Amino acid sequence: MADAFPDAGVNSSLWVPLVPDMTCDRKDRHVLAVAIGAAATHLVTDNTRDFPVASRPHGVAVVKPDRFMRDQLASSPDLVVEAVESMSRRLKKPKQSPVQLAELMTVGEHWPALGDPVVIYPGPRRPRASKVLWHICGTQE
Repeated sequence: MADAFPDAGVNSSLWVPLVPDMTCDRKDRHVLAVAIGAAATHLVTDNTRDFPVASRPHGVAVVKPDRFMRDQLASSPDLVVEAVESMSRRLKKPKQSPVQLAELMTVGEHWPALGDPVVIYPGPRRPRASKVLWHICGTQE
């Protein structure tokens, strides 16, 4: 996890003391505590049912991965492209280009599918990742 998400670590002193106060599903209280301790705005999970609205503190949205990515693409497409390009540089086994990663994301290879299949661009040149990601978002460059 540290290789894939180098900024994902949270010092335990920031979240361990919060666990007893969490009211979500018992087996997931540590997860919500980490989100709060890290001052996260979003907790991204397919398991939203274990985090009922009443258990969530103000300012922490619990969303599914596909919804999170769609929202990020709509609000900050350039940052998403940068993130996918960064992920591509870190991937070693198997090595994948940003375009390959974006294509996998559209069909649900790493999480539920983001939506429409990637447009097939005619000609010998493959599209840049930003074109693929813009298409997922349903916008034009």
